[in-house]
Amino acid sequence: MTTFVDNRASGLFSSLNTKIKAWRRYHRTMSELHALDQRELDDLGIGTSDFENIARGRNVADRRS
Repeated sequence: MTTFVDNRASGLFSSLNTKIKAWRRYHRTMSELHALDQRELDDLGIGTSDFENIARGRNVADRRS
């Protein structure tokens, strides 16, 4: 019985840890994107409307085709 509870708790914490890391990565990416000026965004070929897709790891170029 203890093994089942231990495994379930371990899985729960692992899942929670994964979600926290993804949340932090998303917010760090958004902060870095918002720090870019318009010239830098133009050089990269992205606009502020692309930030959400970029931060979520979606391919922006596919959406423009």
